[in-house]
Amino acid sequence: MNRSRFLILASIPCFLIACAASEPKARQLSRPGKKEALPTAGPLPPPAPESLGGKRRRQRRAQRERASFTTQSSTKGTLEALESISLTANAYSSASPRFIRESILNGRYVRPENVRIPEFLNHYTFRYPAAKKGTVAIYPELRLLGPDNYSLMVAARSEDRARSEMLPLNFTFLIDNSGSMAGPAIDLVREFMRQFTTVLRKGDRFSVVLCNSVVSVLVENFVYNKDQITDLREKILKALKPVAGTDLHQGLEAAYELAEKHYSDDVLNRVVVLSDGASYATDSALRLINKHANKSEHQGIKLVGVGFCEKYDDSFMYAIGNAGQGSYFGINDKPDIEESFNRKFAARFDVAAKDVRLHISSSGTWNVNQFHGAHIMNKEERINPQHLPPNNQMVYHIVLSRNEMRLDQKLIFKVNFRDPLTHKLKSTVVEQSLRELLREPRSHVAKADAILAYAEMVKKIVLASNPEDRHNNSVYDKYLRDFQNATFGVFDSELLDISRLMRRYLGVIESLHILPIEREDDRYAIGILPKYYKSIKSVKHSEDSNVRHICGKKFLLRSTGPIAREKKHFLTLNTSIVNKIPWDATTPTQAHPLLDFMGWQKLPKRLRKAVRNRSQLIVTLEAPQWAKSFSFDFKFLSLEYPYHVNKGHNDTFYAILEAPSVNNGAKTNIAFDAQGNVVSVDSVNFEGDYHPLSNEGTGFNSGGSSSWLRNCWPIKGGEQFKLTFSLHDEGSGSNHSTVILDNFLFHRFESVGSTDALN
Repeated sequence: MNRSRFLILASIPCFLIACAASEPKARQLSRPGKKEALPTAGPLPPPAPESLGGKRRRQRRAQRERASFTTQSSTKGTLEALESISLTANAYSSASPRFIRESILNGRYVRPENVRIPEFLNHYTFRYPAAKKGTVAIYPELRLLGPDNYSLMVAARSEDRARSEMLPLNFTFLIDNSGSMAGPAIDLVREFMRQFTTVLRKGDRFSVVLCNSVVSVLVENFVYNKDQITDLREKILKALKPVAGTDLHQGLEAAYELAEKHYSDDVLNRVVVLSDGASYATDSALRLINKHANKSEHQGIKLVGVGFCEKYDDSFMYAIGNAGQGSYFGINDKPDIEESFNRKFAARFDVAAKDVRLHISSSGTWNVNQFHGAHIMNKEERINPQHLPPNNQMVYHIVLSRNEMRLDQKLIFKVNFRDPLTHKLKSTVVEQSLRELLREPRSHVAKADAILAYAEMVKKIVLASNPEDRHNNSVYDKYLRDFQNATFGVFDSELLDISRLMRRYLGVIESLHILPIEREDDRYAIGILPKYYKSIKSVKHSEDSNVRHICGKKFLLRSTGPIAREKKHFLTLNTSIVNKIPWDATTPTQAHPLLDFMGWQKLPKRLRKAVRNRSQLIVTLEAPQWAKSFSFDFKFLSLEYPYHVNKGHNDTFYAILEAPSVNNGAKTNIAFDAQGNVVSVDSVNFEGDYHPLSNEGTGFNSGGSSSWLRNCWPIKGGEQFKLTFSLHDEGSGSNHSTVILDNFLFHRFESVGSTDALN
């Protein structure tokens, strides 16, 4: 690599995190008066030749898209005269809008890939009359958007089904009780299992597999017995304690082995995964899930994914839910659990109609400008059908246009589906003219248009560093107009909440980027919150360190990945020296940061070779009396990827803890992956399948990165301890790396010690 070019790359990543800022002020939805300029991305430079790292990331992204079995379409095309188009939608998954709402309320940036627009139509409430038993009802609505432009919404509504009408249950629970589940997540899992055991009926049965560093079967094929369920419930609740790391793939294999062993055609066979998704897994997990979900000779074993707490890995849980052809939803509190086992139980675990496809045909030619659903095709055989749960509907949304319109022209809607028990093919047909459609009430399609305006706004607002650019203003104004046009004269509590979220999100983006340039301050170290300032006893750098803790705005550039976890600041350790040639034959060496323990495992004494470009931040803290653990978030970026993977001379990051309550104060590295690897390009969290983050604007486009990771470790309340954040190069001084640190917190819950992926 050319040295001058490398110098630019190495100097870019010095943008730093620090403490949480105050909550941004909400902007008025109408935005009267002068508009304030928002920072947005400027013109992008010409695309550079694709690096090997970029090519590998693109290939993995394509594999994930093929494996997810669902497409969020925004398709342009033509509905030919007298020919039909086939459409499918996913009626089960609805977690994306919930996750986005929590992110906005917590003042955080939403990555565009987390905005899965079709799920917004599942999450929000649309009330349609239930279909007759064994049928599917069709409800089309058409709304005029402008000259020759129409919004078409079609709902395929299933029958209502009470809990007493459901088939007996045969659930195999795979419960992630790894270290990342410590705290609120494991408490919610306990409550989830407690409530599950209260809704069981005669004939129901279930198994429980625990997945941490090892996989164990806690309960196998228990058939409901009211005299035994109380003791079994207590056994399950006592066993649900966080233990070390996990490999969810092993757990899935064990769960499906049990599910196959006790499979029956006359019950609801489900594998239910309870996790925060912060687990190491690969695309092979999706293939395993889909193989069992696609059993053609019987119902198949569907998978239901349940994500716990706001920090759960939405991308991974979404992927396994779709591969399993079941539902995926999030649990943030006890009311969510109560809703899952009452009003939404059948909708989340049962099936009313299989292989559902909608066909639309017309006596004229229409342009399909936009489609929100799973798939849209001209040929039925190319459509991947979806299942429809009871007490619910599949919602299809299309934006249509045509140049010539006659009110007597017909639109024919036909839903084909199979009975889930007999597999008999059935259909429902509705035919209406444009005159009839435009004359009908349009409250559902108007609400859908408003919801989609909100989703599109969140997806298209960007983070950028140019305060003069008005991109975000334009995006907000456009979708605000669409939202207001759709909701004119309509009162709906959900739409009122959305309007508040829209203006709040614009405030969130402003708070992240329109910032004063603040002086360096050791209190900002590792993003520690102001309420913990008194816990900091000292902060110092090793003499040769390249440490930066400055305001994030100045150095953010066009970064879309490393956004501060806690508001607006972060801190970096760098193996490069900014504004100096990164390495030559005279680059000095330093002593290796020797360790006594890797986690709880004692390391053998051995000679360590000298290292280069060592950068260290040493923080001494005193834990509050109530504290039982602490955590910090970090992200590792390196130019050693992909050429130096498994070469043994990597840049390496340690978080070295010296605390009396941990290994008697010995030097303990607490940052490592689920397989015990130190943080480097060889870590399983580096460029992982389900934790992708953009490196645009960081200087590491030609290299790679981990996702945001959270390290959580136990501590004794009131004790003083030292944390040394250390980054060094094991071999040559070339191909530098950066670690970003943020969001240091103390916790009231106990931790087993782990490093796990975050959203």
